[in-house]
Amino acid sequence: SSAFQGNSRTMSIVTCRSDPKHGDQTLNSLRFGQRAGRITNKAKLAAVSVESALGAVKSALDACERQMKAMEERGNQHLKVYATLKTRHLELQQRQRELEVDFGMQEEDDDDDVDGRGGDQR
Repeated sequence: SSAFQGNSRTMSIVTCRSDPKHGDQTLNSLRFGQRAGRITNKAKLAAVSVESALGAVKSALDACERQMKAMEERGNQHLKVYATLKTRHLELQQRQRELEVDFGMQEEDDDDDVDGRGGDQR
């Protein structure tokens, strides 16, 4: 069945009763569970470009910033949802940095600044 396929984890819970009155239903349920237990699938990771992933993170960051700014303008920084947005914003910033570092996309520093002190070191 296509319901058990795709890029997701599927669980099935089979319930049974020990009451003889429900014996037929219990037996059918157990048989179904046995068949369902034999089903296997392999999730496939959707291919996403780094640029696409960074774009999605940037869009989410922009949305967070707009929402936080609107709440600040109304003086609603004390609300729990604001704290949640702020946490999400920090998580997104971290994810953006990780993607940039992992894929060598961070902004380049001045190449002449070899020792990290800045300025002309001649």
